[in-house]
Amino acid sequence: MKYFNLDTDRRYKISEGYYQEILDLDISYDYNLLLEEELINKDCKWIIELCKFIYGFKFATLNQIKQYMDLSGNEFEESDINFLIEKNILKRCVLKSENSIEDDSIKEENILYCSSRNLVEILRNYSAIDSRKWMVRDIAKSPERILKNILSLDFYINLVQSYGFENVINVTLNPCQRYMVLESVNIELEFTIKYGDRKECFIVDIVRESDLKTSFLKKILKFERYLSNDACKRSSHGLDKKPKLIFICEDREMLEVVARRLRISSLHINTTVLYTYDEVLSMQFLNGKAAFKGNSYNSKELYNISLMDSFIQESIGELNA
Repeated sequence: MKYFNLDTDRRYKISEGYYQEILDLDISYDYNLLLEEELINKDCKWIIELCKFIYGFKFATLNQIKQYMDLSGNEFEESDINFLIEKNILKRCVLKSENSIEDDSIKEENILYCSSRNLVEILRNYSAIDSRKWMVRDIAKSPERILKNILSLDFYINLVQSYGFENVINVTLNPCQRYMVLESVNIELEFTIKYGDRKECFIVDIVRESDLKTSFLKKILKFERYLSNDACKRSSHGLDKKPKLIFICEDREMLEVVARRLRISSLHINTTVLYTYDEVLSMQFLNGKAAFKGNSYNSKELYNISLMDSFIQESIGELNA
């Protein structure tokens, strides 16, 4: 496989030697021409919505774009993507192997879409999003970072399909939370779920095999310090409670390894810890009973738990306190 195929490899795993290649670098289109031709205006709601989406999640496959636009109630045709590229609103990129040859064909499932110059201009003029700090280099990322962003987006789309747009709020990709003067922890995804009159904040960490070999234990120590510090409550969007933690692993075997390593971690004392893995995300909705696994402090036993179950567990704890 010379190009990494996001459509068939649902484990989101790449071998060493892949790199990002940005396409369409020769395409430029003056933003003022868009205005003169009245191609962009306040009535182009689908374009503005798509720009917000791509800017927020950094990278997306065509399938993810179609899913999101359908969920958000915006009409979107597959052919619209060509218009967005021609007008320098989107750029394309691929994850390519060093063993690739020049005339390799690029299939649609290998392509990722990201922000271009005119997308940023649209947001500056037609949204409240502050995009002034955007630079072209912001779309140049490592393959590992790109794949974690794509998996975070898959997780978010599944959340919306499971609970509805109105109940998945305060969504932020890759927030960096500072909990001490010189210490911070990088988070893959942060979101809040509304359930009746209750709200709960969750943070997501994506664990790949390379993480277990290198940075995982250091990341866990940071999570422990973050969640034992009241500063984590300030990042939960006014809920004044500690966020719950979700680990997304590559497969069931890795899930068990991660759960075993965290069995005696103080994470279990400070918050609820949930685990899931790639195949679950692609095969079932996240509101199902078997979507997540959980375990208690110093317990080897893993049990099925849903996001709503974690709400109920906390309610019981509050009553017993």
